Amino acid sequence: MKRFFLVFLLFATGFILGFGCREIQAEIEAKREAKARHTTYATQPVMEKKRFVVIISATDNASYCEQNILSVLSQDYKNYRVIYIDNGSTASAAKKARTFLQNHDVGGRVDFVDSEPGSSEGENLYRAVHSCQNHEIVVLLRGDEFLAQNTVLGKLNRYFADSSVWMLGSDELLYSTYNRVRSSCYYQAFYSGLFKQIRLEEFLSEGKFRKEKYEKILFLPLKELAGSHAFEVDEPLFICQEEKEESFLETRFLYSAMKENPWRDFSKDEERVDLKESLDLKESAHLLKETGAYGFYFCLGNHLKTHPMENRVFIQQGVYGWQFSLMEGELSNSADLSRVGLYSDRSKAVSLLLNIVLRNELTPEKVTNISTEELFSFFEQGLKMDIAPLHQLENSTIEISFEPEFIER
Repeated sequence: MKRFFLVFLLFATGFILGFGCREIQAEIEAKREAKARHTTYATQPVMEKKRFVVIISATDNASYCEQNILSVLSQDYKNYRVIYIDNGSTASAAKKARTFLQNHDVGGRVDFVDSEPGSSEGENLYRAVHSCQNHEIVVLLRGDEFLAQNTVLGKLNRYFADSSVWMLGSDELLYSTYNRVRSSCYYQAFYSGLFKQIRLEEFLSEGKFRKEKYEKILFLPLKELAGSHAFEVDEPLFICQEEKEESFLETRFLYSAMKENPWRDFSKDEERVDLKESLDLKESAHLLKETGAYGFYFCLGNHLKTHPMENRVFIQQGVYGWQFSLMEGELSNSADLSRVGLYSDRSKAVSLLLNIVLRNELTPEKVTNISTEELFSFFEQGLKMDIAPLHQLENSTIEISFEPEFIER
């Protein structure tokens, strides 16, 4: 009897240990999988209620717009606002969404944006995110998608309480079956300041905003910029109609991971120069940071004969851009034609043709020829060029003829 009991005890102990080992092994495998997916958990103390901006990109989603909007407006989290972008929907679909908002957006959280005719969803998203503050966290939602519970924004706030989390992707539930799906290249939430590090040229092709879905444009550079700060969460926070495409996954290294927090203000100290008029370089430097443009060209303007209207891209009030590919043949062979330049609606500087080395048909006939030695001599005498006559000058070309006078500095 004792022998039987001993055998039974040994068998039971082995069974328990084996079962325990399987449990431990399963836990180890789960942790390895989570590490491979770079999963984060809401373990950090919540010190603040971060500001969220839910951007809804809708295109003829009349069948889903009410459920879509209600899933956002019913959130029990308070510190958020909504940008609803109508991407050229039919009049009836747009009217249905607008009417529903008028009846249900009692708190005035939603800004309804009618897109410009012919604009792409990538362009509209670009402008929407650039209207946000760097510290605001963007949550992307298409017009036929929903937040899975009324606690989603509160949960996201707990995840973003970890300062190492800059961008977040979540599992989704398929609307038709409620099966759980996940696209490894899709991220629904990120800091606006991270998005603003994507160069404008990523959104352009041949000087125009690209027409494909915004997922194919922004997630690859976003992931490169976020580096190890891009995380996933192991719970479904969104409901979608279909699985996201994986086709835009590729290998490239165009961006280095950001070293500074994306929610900081990247503006530079103010500097000023004078020529045609006073220039506040602070805003120009800020726009260069936000768009990743190659340069800001104060000599250019839409009123000049040399800058055709069809080549311009609207950036913000009073500021435009153009892609260098439209100047092919005028730039060196080594120039990167994908880059973008910025300029003001009206030129703020001119080119004074004072020291001409090579003449051609583009050079005005009347040119003051002053050598560099003469200019240096005037400087040594304590003189400077009087540019007061250039103030608020109305010019039609970049280069102008100008008879300078020299006055005391």
